[in-house]
Order: sequence, then C-alpha cells, then structure tokens
Amino acid sequence: MQTFTEKIELAIVELWPKAGNNPFVSVWVDLGARLAALVIIVLILAIIRKLLDTVILKFFKRAAKGKQHVFTESRLNTLMGLSRSILRYGVYFLGALTILPEFGVNVNALLTAAGVGGLAVGFGAQNLVRDVIAGFFILAEAQFDVGDFVSIAGTEGVVESIGLRTTTLLDFAGSRHIIPNGEIKLVTNNMGNAMRVLVEFTVGYESNLDYVKAEVEKICEQLASELPSLVQGPQFVGVQGFSEAGLVLRVRANSDPMTQWSTERKIREAIYKGLNEKGISISYPRIQIIGERGQKNE
Repeated sequence: MQTFTEKIELAIVELWPKAGNNPFVSVWVDLGARLAALVIIVLILAIIRKLLDTVILKFFKRAAKGKQHVFTESRLNTLMGLSRSILRYGVYFLGALTILPEFGVNVNALLTAAGVGGLAVGFGAQNLVRDVIAGFFILAEAQFDVGDFVSIAGTEGVVESIGLRTTTLLDFAGSRHIIPNGEIKLVTNNMGNAMRVLVEFTVGYESNLDYVKAEVEKICEQLASELPSLVQGPQFVGVQGFSEAGLVLRVRANSDPMTQWSTERKIREAIYKGLNEKGISISYPRIQIIGERGQKNE
C-alpha cells in the first residue's frame, strides 16, 4: 500500500517527468512530498478532531438541557471532559501511526514491540490499571459527583475532582486529599435529600418539664418559618437521658445537604436565648464544697 509521500511523488513526476531523472531534484521532490504529506495528514486529523469534539459538546449540551437526564450538571461536565481527553489522545495515536510510515518507520514492528513491552509494564503497573478501572466504574455508576460531601477511605471532605486514576477531596481545614481510585472500597455520600440535625441540651432536674417543653416548641415553630435551610422540623423529641447536670432534652430537624452544621448552630443559639429569656437556665455540672462551718460554696 502506497503512502501519502509516494502518491505525491508520483503525481509530481507525472506533472514534471524530468524530476525523476535528476538525482538532485529528486531529493528535493522527496523532501517536499514528505512535508506535503505531513501537512495534509495534520490537517485531516485536525478536521476529524474538530468534528468529533463538536459532536461531543453538542451531545452533552443537549443532555444537560434534557428534563429526564440521570446525571447532574457536574457529572455531565466530568464525563464531557473525560470524553474530550480520550478523543484527543486517540487522535494523537492515530496521527502517530499515520505520520511515522511517511518517514520510513516500520509501524508494525513498533506495535509488536509495544505489545511485548506493554505486557511487561502491565505486570509492574497493576495498581495503576486497578485505579483506572475503578475510576471508570465510579464515573459510569455516578457513585458521587464533584461538590458532594463524602467519606472515602477514612477521609471526609468535598469532592474537588474525579479522574480516571485519582479522586481529590478537600476537607474543611483546607487540606487536599488525593486518593487512588483503586483504594476506594466504601463510599459514604452525605448528599441525600435531607440531612438530620440533632441538638441536645440539659436543664436542671428542678425545672418544670411541661413548661420547658412548651417554650421549646414555640422556639421550634418560630425557627421553622425563619430558617430556609430546614426541610422538616425542628421538633421537640423529649427527654433523651439523665446526666449529672440534669435532664438531657433533644430537638430534631432535617435540613438541606451541606447546611446541617450551620442549621444546628442556629437552632442551638435560638434555644439558649429563648430559654434564657424565660428564666430557664441551661444546666451544667457543679461541685459543692462544704466547709467546716457548714457553709456551701459552688
């Protein structure tokens, strides 16, 4: 099978027969034919890549606008970036296989050597292969998305990026954790429809429980209308237990994902202020010291 260079040389010789009889001219014809073949191949590959890249962009944009797509926007962006990367490297590989024969390189021998070398490298890169395969299934099964708050490999954080080989988490201290996908055995995704919020506080045993309950319920009703992050509640649950400081009471609510911590702080603050205004103190452990004359010091 003729290469592009050979076809171009034949075309030049047919147009200029004397070029084939002059050795000096033949050298320049051969060089020009190789350069022309290189330019043609690069242009063809660039057009192919541009067309396929446009198809990928249109496909994912149409999927993002669809009302019944199963992937989130971040998942679509991740898959789109991955697809474009695979396309880019595929075009580079095809270009190398097409251009090298134009310069007299035996591609078949290279592929054979690459196959043998790839087998040897495969034994030494088992972890890399495992990471890539695991990353593929993470992306295909949509186990978690960029921006999700998850627990992976004993590390909690927000997913910053998902790649074929590694997943990057950013914890609340600002530290970045890069986890190989092959080490992800268990994933806890904390991005459900609603996250549970529990607030516990203690009042003294001498407190009127019915009165405390009524006041806490009033506070909960007010919070339900003031906090947009709440999905359900807050609701006064009741006595959760007994402690050295007094009765342990619990309030429960459900909030939007990633807002449970701020919601918990606001509920705790509102309960403290509301009870304090009504003369109900949040109790805490106290130590009484009885002196020799019977005086008590707290």
